[in-house]
Amino acid sequence: MYLETLKARREVLGPHHPDTLDSLNGLSGLYVHQGRDGEAATLLREVVQARREALGPRHPRTLTAQLNLVSPLVNLGRHDETVELFQDIETNLLGWIGQELYSTEAGAVRRQLVSSQAAFQDLVLTFATRKGSEGARRIASTVFLRFKSMQGEEEAYLARLTRHSKDPRIRKLAENVGKLRLALVAATRDAPDAFEKTLRALDAAQSALVVASSEYNERLRVQNVSIDDVRRSLPADAVLIEYRQFRRSDFRTGEASEPRFAGLMLVGSDEPVIVDLGPVSELQKLARVLDDEAAKKLYQRLTSPFGKKLSAARTVYVAPDGILNLLPFARLKLPDGRYWCEQQELHLLQTGRDLLRSNNDSQTRGLLA
Repeated sequence: MYLETLKARREVLGPHHPDTLDSLNGLSGLYVHQGRDGEAATLLREVVQARREALGPRHPRTLTAQLNLVSPLVNLGRHDETVELFQDIETNLLGWIGQELYSTEAGAVRRQLVSSQAAFQDLVLTFATRKGSEGARRIASTVFLRFKSMQGEEEAYLARLTRHSKDPRIRKLAENVGKLRLALVAATRDAPDAFEKTLRALDAAQSALVVASSEYNERLRVQNVSIDDVRRSLPADAVLIEYRQFRRSDFRTGEASEPRFAGLMLVGSDEPVIVDLGPVSELQKLARVLDDEAAKKLYQRLTSPFGKKLSAARTVYVAPDGILNLLPFARLKLPDGRYWCEQQELHLLQTGRDLLRSNNDSQTRGLLA
């Protein structure tokens, strides 16, 4: 049935019509389920190329086609090519379109973009925790550092500049960036070139705001952080442990597991360590009890995979995610019965990007409870 539909659409609509490409995409999915990964990859490359030419590399439908290409490449054992594909997707998905994910009110567009973002993270973290190559660990580390709290930070910075900047030009530029974001949502439904045209206008507005506002320039520097930037910002005797919730993907069936936690450790010039820490539900049960026994088990589950490098550090920066934001890490217990904070100095962060932020805020006075 897929083949019949594809043949008819090619004859009536042409080889690059969106409906024809949808048939190719559907047929490739069937081939992956059947184990015909080589044929699936060939079809998906055709879809990616056609959508890239018609819609641009940052359009949601182009990104979705690239995400679909990941599974057959992994199943074929083409791991280097998979890493290159992840890097290409990351560059475009984490650009301006990535920051529009949670601010659009257009339901269908929002669902498509959020789905692409979540699927990308799940695929990258699944690949890194299973394959463990250096390239896989580095791209997974980038996802850890760049995705978390991205949308909230962007909204907060723009709102702050729009409402409180003393420079009227900065306020106007920030307001223009916000308007172009809304226009970008509508552009996904317009003519093929409307999306890229609006995106270029948004890039230009961002560049103008960077020149005018040192604060916004600093925000962009932090947003585009690399693992090397974070490692350089760590003191010599410190490590960063970042946690991220994800769903492990089945590269054959496309099914996702129950929510799990992945952990990232950065220390010195060593390559990043990425580990799968198990189901969220298991850690949640321990966190709800949090008696002495549960505190020991949680410490073991959250730290033991990182080995001696973590134990040797004097200072540990911890960036939790999900339910771990509610966990008092200092309350966790070492195997010898001491609290974790008795052995090492602990600092909580929202994200590892916090290590790069300059502390420009004036000192506050008084207490806000």
